Amino acid sequence: MATKTVLIVDRELGFVFWLGQALDRAGYEALPAKSIADASDLLGQLKLEIDLLIVSQSLGGAREFAATLRRSQGHLKVLALIGEQEEPDSAFPEADAFERRLSNLDDASRLEWLETVQNVLDPADCALGDGQSESETGEKPLTRTAKDGGGSDPS
Repeated sequence: MATKTVLIVDRELGFVFWLGQALDRAGYEALPAKSIADASDLLGQLKLEIDLLIVSQSLGGAREFAATLRRSQGHLKVLALIGEQEEPDSAFPEADAFERRLSNLDDASRLEWLETVQNVLDPADCALGDGQSESETGEKPLTRTAKDGGGSDPS
């Protein structure tokens, strides 16, 4: 299996480096960037194909950046980061899934993030909490739940 390349773009550098290190240890090539401009420069210099873009939905230009990358790299998957108080932005059609940025960066969170990345890269293995896949519901998954410290309780 070829190494998958993940570009992580978020202004929370502690989170970016924590996630990048976890992905590197799991066999992914993780590239960190703190802004869309930095990410664009990095991709311009390295000329790499990206398999997964993890980007904060609140960064200026995030949707446009994701759309541009997807046009040039059709296989690209996009995971939009949302803050603890944010909701997924339905105006972000490029996002294959949404995920909460966590403030608790422990081993359990690391394992959950690795599972999320695997599920976004291979959606055939991804199921929503009720056993339905995204294609069956038409909705993009939000993988964190209230018990994880993200998301709101749907009841």
